Amino acid sequence: KSALESEKEELSNKLESLQSDVSELEKKLTDKNEEFENLTKEKEELDNKLEFKTTELDNLTKKNAEEEEIRTSSMGDLEKKLADKMEECDSLTKDKSALESEKEELTNKLESLQSDVSELEKKLTDKNEEFENQVGIQNNRTRQPHKEECGRGRNPNLQHG
Repeated sequence: KSALESEKEELSNKLESLQSDVSELEKKLTDKNEEFENLTKEKEELDNKLEFKTTELDNLTKKNAEEEEIRTSSMGDLEKKLADKMEECDSLTKDKSALESEKEELTNKLESLQSDVSELEKKLTDKNEEFENQVGIQNNRTRQPHKEECGRGRNPNLQHG
């Protein structure tokens, strides 16, 4: 009986040891399950954050693309406007040059006409003086001076005749 009791006691000790091992393993399993649940929650939070950041990045990328398109479009419009203005400026420069040439021609014509007018005025003055001299000579020949003019005035040599 003693061998049986001894075997029973040995088996009882083994059972207690195994139960203790099972309890430890259950506790470890519970701890690992809690850790797994915590890690799962953390993973879900990180997944949500990642999804939010991905959405935010997509929105920013889309916004940047739209802004770039606007900038590119605006640059194209501005470049076209600039080209148009440059063309207009070139045209105005040509017009200005043509007008300056025309002004120079007209100035030359005006100076020529003024010179012609001066010559004509001089000729007219000369002709008027010549005419006045002719008329004066004729008047002096035909005119009978009054007594008070004799010996004085324009022609002191004239005498009453």
